[in-house]
Amino acid sequence: MKLKVTICELESALNGWSLLKNHVKKERSDLVILPEIPAYFWFPSLPEFDKYVW
Repeated sequence: MKLKVTICELESALNGWSLLKNHVKKERSDLVILPEIPAYFWFPSLPEFDKYVW
């Protein structure tokens, strides 16, 4: 049995989601793996710790 997997990192929520949907449909992926926090800024890169953000 073969399993077709798509792994991606979205550049932006709006455009990235549409591109991903089209790709998965075209390639007939069985599984899609997304980053932990898709379409959201990478808050660990902030210079100051923010309890609310974390």
